[in-house]
Amino acid sequence: MYDPLRAKAKVVSLSAVVCLLGLGIASGLGWTSTSHAMPTVLESPQVSPEAVQPALDLSAAFTNLADAVTPAVVRIESRRQGSSTGSDQQVPEAFRRFFDVPEGEPRPRINGGSGFIVSADGYILTNNHVVEGADEVTVYFADRRYFTAEIVGADPFTDVAVIKIETAEELPHMSIGDSDDIRVGEWILAIGNPGFGNSAQLDFTVTAGIISARGRNVS
Repeated sequence: MYDPLRAKAKVVSLSAVVCLLGLGIASGLGWTSTSHAMPTVLESPQVSPEAVQPALDLSAAFTNLADAVTPAVVRIESRRQGSSTGSDQQVPEAFRRFFDVPEGEPRPRINGGSGFIVSADGYILTNNHVVEGADEVTVYFADRRYFTAEIVGADPFTDVAVIKIETAEELPHMSIGDSDDIRVGEWILAIGNPGFGNSAQLDFTVTAGIISARGRNVS
């Protein structure tokens, strides 16, 4: 005999079994909300001292070299007497004589650049264009002292000049290296005065780079 209550009980039991089976599969596949794992917190990467030591050694080499060499680097200022001011040159000679226009004061021409002391008695190596035609040359040290210099010799072709200051003290100086020994790709440290006038705050600047090439023509 067909019993409706017993049939409903079988359906409910079968549904429960299917539901439990589905939950088991979903849990195994990570589909249920209770299976969400907490995000893994990674530890900060640890860098071994051996890995950074080469960079520290290079930095120390730069700072030690800058400390040793900077006292022998100087800023050079040269002056030469210029022509009359531009406004006077625009007035024709006949008008200036007729109206008795006074001639303006000549304006000095000022150049600046870097130099390197190469001897304890005050010889300094610089560029020819810095001192060429100068009537007066002044050398400034990093400690704010300054001296008047004399032009000893110059070569416009290589743009090299030698000047000298007179002082009783023994000056810090650099030794001149051999350019034939350098290799492309080697580190190089540049110390000098890229600023002048309004950019004088750039004096005694230190920068680093590498040798890019050798034997290039410079015009």
